[in-house]
Amino acid sequence: TGIAYVNHISQFSTAQELHKERLAAIMKVDTPTFFFQDDDDPLPNFYPDVFDKGLVYGDFIKLESVMDLERITRCREYDHRWHLKNPEYLHKAFCNTGKAQKIVPQLPQGEYWTELLLYYFLGKEYGAVYDPKLIMPWKVSYQGMHTKAHNSVVNSICWILDHSHEIKI
Repeated sequence: TGIAYVNHISQFSTAQELHKERLAAIMKVDTPTFFFQDDDDPLPNFYPDVFDKGLVYGDFIKLESVMDLERITRCREYDHRWHLKNPEYLHKAFCNTGKAQKIVPQLPQGEYWTELLLYYFLGKEYGAVYDPKLIMPWKVSYQGMHTKAHNSVVNSICWILDHSHEIKI
């Protein structure tokens, strides 16, 4: 399996700008699938084949640099209600590009967590595959944008609860 990087280089200092730039980057992807990769995170242990569902996800390892800890977070089969109650459990995923690009123009601008909005609608509208063999590492930082994620998560959940009926697939 080949890997193509889409380097969407931008500068941002707020959660609103990060969300805007991530949505713009999705629209530039020209491979069948993609995933978000922070520059400090290790790569996943394998790459799923091209798929027709909205997303493929697995468990993830949370690497906490402060205490040099590794914790594995076990996920489960997708259910959109479970996802809203446990947004961190589906923290990283491989996305179907074509399906994601249909959703992106309908998502709000502002202080939102791009992944939560995108994964929720990809999973709910197109289905999701949980593969427990897939491990997605996440290196948690206690500085930068990681410190601003709480409001973005809450705003995303509220937007989904208030507006999910407006997404047209």
